[in-house]
Amino acid sequence: MGYNHRLLVLKSITLNSTNELRLSLPLASRGYTFANKTLTIQQYDPSNPSASYPSYDVRDVIEDNNGVITLARLDGSYESEVPYAWFRVGFS
Repeated sequence: MGYNHRLLVLKSITLNSTNELRLSLPLASRGYTFANKTLTIQQYDPSNPSASYPSYDVRDVIEDNNGVITLARLDGSYESEVPYAWFRVGFS
């Protein structure tokens, strides 16, 4: 009986950059109308549940800001393939 092991080597990269999230919605002609519901997105921090972030109406961001939400700068060293930001998407 053999075992197949795979070693994942994470590489660190250093960044000094602005950071943004770009949103878009497919055309309603493709069947993605979301009815009349409000679609929201909000960043959260799983390691700090008391951290507070604004909630955005996705349609408003697309219409008013070309789909761009400005995020915190990326200054420092980051491991590749390790998330640095988490988001929740919801309907209301």
